[in-house]
Amino acid sequence: MKVAFFLLSVLSLSAARAVRDDNLDAYLKEILELLKAQMPAGIPDLGIPPLDPFEVPHFDIDPIEEDIIKATIEINNLVIKNLATFETKIAHLDLEALSLELELTIADLRGDADYKLDGTIASILPLYGEGPMWLEIYGLDVYAKAAVLINAEGFVEITEIDLTADLTDIKMHLDNLLGGGNFGESINNLLNVVGGYIWDQVKDLLFPLLDEVLLKVINDALKGCNIADLIANGSCFQDRMKELGRAGQYLKL
Repeated sequence: MKVAFFLLSVLSLSAARAVRDDNLDAYLKEILELLKAQMPAGIPDLGIPPLDPFEVPHFDIDPIEEDIIKATIEINNLVIKNLATFETKIAHLDLEALSLELELTIADLRGDADYKLDGTIASILPLYGEGPMWLEIYGLDVYAKAAVLINAEGFVEITEIDLTADLTDIKMHLDNLLGGGNFGESINNLLNVVGGYIWDQVKDLLFPLLDEVLLKVINDALKGCNIADLIANGSCFQDRMKELGRAGQYLKL
């Protein structure tokens, strides 16, 4: 019986010329908006820590060799801010292609930390400093793509999400670089290239967590809605949206 239902669902899906339900996409955007509201406090029931601000666990950075800069840098107490300021540009569940697509944009993602730096510029000038630092990433676009599975009961489930990102610009400032002063500020301008290197390290820690959060939240949103309902009229999602409006605590899974 389950197999027959599954086959019927797939046949119904194949018969659809273009299954693009704007109401369904609007529902997913609403879920993401609720996630934004939960990010500062985290989601304890899921074991998800507060994400805005997000305290990045300590990580080691390999020696830096970028252009004329060779250095070692130690970063501690890194805190990322503004994750919860993302705007949803695309949230689309394509039932014909069995795929999910998201695009989230953050205007200004900021990180504050303590640093210790030691190295050289052009193998001649000493490069050193210790103290507070900040890193700002402008125009960050995060893209998420995932395959959609339909189980034997006809329910939709998202598999592992693939996250990638582009950015417009990145800037970094190290206080007390070369003891401070005008020369230290001038060298700061040369070190923006190191900001990209540090962001790559942070991204490797941050993206797996964001992947987990999106996967669990979206799958919970899809739970209980079979493919036949989605193709027919999306009434299940409409009912869930009404429940969402009344409950106000959807993400407490």
